[in-house]
Formats: sequence, C-alpha cells, structure tokens
Amino acid sequence: MYLISYDLKSAQADYAAMHSAIGDLGPAQRLLESTWVVDPPQGVDENQISERLHSVINPGDRYILLHIDNRRQGWLARDMWDWMRAHDEPREGH
Repeated sequence: MYLISYDLKSAQADYAAMHSAIGDLGPAQRLLESTWVVDPPQGVDENQISERLHSVINPGDRYILLHIDNRRQGWLARDMWDWMRAHDEPREGH
C-alpha cells in the first residue's frame, strides 16, 4: 500500500482530476482531507503511481508518495483501519 498526501495550491487546482487519478490506481481510501491510502494492483510500482499523479498536478501543486507497511499508528475512524487491515493480505509478488 502507498500513502498519498497532496497540497493543490495552484490557481488551476483540479481536485476532481487528482481524486480520479488516485481512484484509477486501485482500491483507495481517503484518510484525511488530502491524504489517501491506495492499494495498487500487483506490478504497479511507485514510479508508475508518481507518473500518474504528476500528470494531473499544476506548477505550485505538491504531493508525496510513501510506501506503507503494517507498522502504523494514528487516530482514524475504525472503518479506515479495517480497510487497511483488509488490504494487508499478502499477495504473490507484492
């Protein structure tokens, strides 16, 4: 799984395009206003994810993409934790 966090600060900020790009990457869960967790299909790596996100941002916009594992802490709604646990299932080659 990957954590995506972004700030769309440009005058042309397109939140719909960013949300669509994230959704296109595979199962995704919005954790906070501009923070998502995505579980891309096997074979999709951080370079491909970054290319997809970069294709929808404008100058002045920013994002960070982080690989996450099962070591995590925080204060989120139970359904968000349940979603992440459900996507923790090991997959071949992942």
